[in-house]
Amino acid sequence: MKMRSTPMVCMMAVGLWLSLYTGVIGFGVERYQYLQCVESDRTDVEWRLETGGQTRLVYVEKEEKSVTTIDADFATICWETVRPEENTKVRAERKGNVIRLTGTFQGKTVNREFPIDDKPWYQATTLCFRPFVTSGDEKLEFWILRPSTLEPHRLVARKKGVDRWPVLGEPAEVQQVRIGLPGMLAPLWSGDYWFRKTDGVFVKYEGPNGPPGSPTVVVDLVRVL
Repeated sequence: MKMRSTPMVCMMAVGLWLSLYTGVIGFGVERYQYLQCVESDRTDVEWRLETGGQTRLVYVEKEEKSVTTIDADFATICWETVRPEENTKVRAERKGNVIRLTGTFQGKTVNREFPIDDKPWYQATTLCFRPFVTSGDEKLEFWILRPSTLEPHRLVARKKGVDRWPVLGEPAEVQQVRIGLPGMLAPLWSGDYWFRKTDGVFVKYEGPNGPPGSPTVVVDLVRVL
């Protein structure tokens, strides 16, 4: 899920992107293609999960590239993103109950620390929700950095109903998960995910493309690459 130049900037972005791939992580790769629609804008998104010495999700949408590294519990430990069009190249890393953010955001140098509590940080909800989807839990709270501002927010995820849909041409049980704001703010904003119940593979998202009042974004799984 997203809530969102010059030749020199592009070269910097490519350089960082190549550095993210230094030392190939082996053992296993899952690759999926999604179609993202925001009003009349249709975009192909590549989603690649690499497992091995570390587990990380590589997300590619047009010129935007993000890498999210997770721990054994699927919580985020590091997130890096490059968005050349807005001169953004940032890295966020969790140490204890602090998220440290460094780099360049919209052309400005960033060096900040965000104190949080002991709730998990789930930057890539499409991946980090896998254990939740396949568990017997009905609710969880987590932290996320809003990509368009880099500010931390605490959100709540709740399981809704289970449907039966065709997923890549095969009938499957699909678990709906709704995320939203905690407490009295809950009615102001929410988004819905659907995951294949057997293994937690992300199937669909529908919700605001940012804060309340933003246009709706719909993301659908198209194929396995």
